[in-house]
Amino acid sequence: MSKKKKKQPTSKAAANTKSAKAAEQTSADATTASAPVQPQPTNFSSAIFAQYFSFVLLLIVIVLVSVLFYEVMAAFWIPLFLAAVLVVVFRPWYDWLRSRFKLGDAVAALLTTASVLLIVLIPLGAILVFAAAESQQVLRQFNSAKAVQNAKQVRTKLGLELPMAVTQNQVEIENLSSTCTLDVTTANRHQAILFEIEQSTDEIADFWELKRPANATLLDQAQSTEDASIAPNTPDGSDETDTNATTELPALNDHQNTSIAWQTYLTKLAATHQLRDSIDWTNELPSTANSDDTDKSPAEIRQQRLASFHDYKLLLSELEVEFDNFKTQQLGGKTKAWAATLLNPTEEQSEAYIAKVTNQLRDTLFVFGGKGLTYILFIVGGSIVMIVSFYFFLLDGRSMINAFKRLSPLDDEHEQELVDQFSRVSRAVVVATLLSALVQGLLAGVGFYFASLDSIFLLTVLSAVLAMVPFLGAASVWIPCALYLYFIDNNMTAAIGLAIYGAAVISMADNIIKPLVLHGQSKLHPLFAFLSVIGGLAMLGPIGILIGPMIVAFLQTLLEILHTEVSELKKSSPVVDDNATL
Repeated sequence: MSKKKKKQPTSKAAANTKSAKAAEQTSADATTASAPVQPQPTNFSSAIFAQYFSFVLLLIVIVLVSVLFYEVMAAFWIPLFLAAVLVVVFRPWYDWLRSRFKLGDAVAALLTTASVLLIVLIPLGAILVFAAAESQQVLRQFNSAKAVQNAKQVRTKLGLELPMAVTQNQVEIENLSSTCTLDVTTANRHQAILFEIEQSTDEIADFWELKRPANATLLDQAQSTEDASIAPNTPDGSDETDTNATTELPALNDHQNTSIAWQTYLTKLAATHQLRDSIDWTNELPSTANSDDTDKSPAEIRQQRLASFHDYKLLLSELEVEFDNFKTQQLGGKTKAWAATLLNPTEEQSEAYIAKVTNQLRDTLFVFGGKGLTYILFIVGGSIVMIVSFYFFLLDGRSMINAFKRLSPLDDEHEQELVDQFSRVSRAVVVATLLSALVQGLLAGVGFYFASLDSIFLLTVLSAVLAMVPFLGAASVWIPCALYLYFIDNNMTAAIGLAIYGAAVISMADNIIKPLVLHGQSKLHPLFAFLSVIGGLAMLGPIGILIGPMIVAFLQTLLEILHTEVSELKKSSPVVDDNATL
């Protein structure tokens, strides 16, 4: 109960006056309520237009500034990304240092950065430098003569050794049919090439112990066979044509290695010689002393010359086909003939191929001169940016994420889901990939050591690097090494041992380590994981091995967020009854 009492009115007149004022106020309120409200004139439409115009202008400015920001930061995206990945991987180490020694955020971030630099980055750089130096020595020892000798050993092991005359003959026949014109220069060139083909054919006959009759004998036999095949029937109805005349070739049947394809090729070669000598390559009209052409007009003579030249070109094509048939039959099939042709290039082809491969390897692995300096500066600058960014991400990473959440139009729940997805996928992919590659590289190095191979350090680094590429892996190193031991080094025991060790230990380590590390942390399907790695590698280079899977994981997360939002919109939207009547 209040200690103060309300003051009572002192007179009746005062009370009446107050009642009168209350009645007047009530009457005024009733009048206002019954009267319609008149709209006040305002500039509402102009204000809304100005607001929307300002908003659109702001978006345009943001887009333009974002483009400029991207151009400015384009050279630093990869170092920043690597720094973010390192933060995800080494964040537990940072938290442990801070809690264990009661350190401040700055000191803990500095110690974590220093430890990562000493334990990871410096040893990794030293490994790459040593591997580059060793690869330089390997390239200096590589020369065309040694490569040709090694290729010959491989062909001998596989039974695909061919006499050089076979390859040379094939090239010369292709040269005949490649450029053929009706002039004296072509005639002289073809005469020289045909002479080379004759010499190569003699070498082939000696190598495979094949009999080679004279060209005149082959032409006479071919003419007699052709005459016999078109001879008319005898009056008594019997056919004088021997059914075996077109398949049996008596001129070669007395030799054990004789084949129909060999004689057919020789016959085509002899016919090519004969037809080349009969063509008038000078493209001039014959003199009247030539009795065979006195009754022909110049047009008929020119037409005959062109027809002979056309037959010659057709004969060259047939010669190429028949030589290929002979080579295929002699080697025992098209597949073996193709392999033998591939493994028996000419000296010019071998030198050109070796030079091309050597130059590509040299350009890929090492860049010298001005480009080399630029490349080194880029690597050093990127490393500095990555280390500094790693420090500040550790120190202010949480505040950066909170600022992003505050500026982002997405819900905080979705933003946190993206951050968690990045942490989960990056940690799973990086740890599993690097740990598996490291173990496979070390295991491969042990195998290379016991197999007595040279350049063990370089082979170990290559095995570790290629082990990060799915469906390629360390097998792309130890398989060629096993083949080298068998074909080149003639060490069958070491080759078989390395092959068994590589298949059972080196490559199987990947199937054990990755499932143990991942263990459901990454929800990527194996097919998408493989395609994302290959696509990222093709688009971004080595860093794409990490970025590719994260892009796919982000897309998967965004699609799940979109599905959630659409489901909530469907739940909140009113259901319209199709049977409702207006």
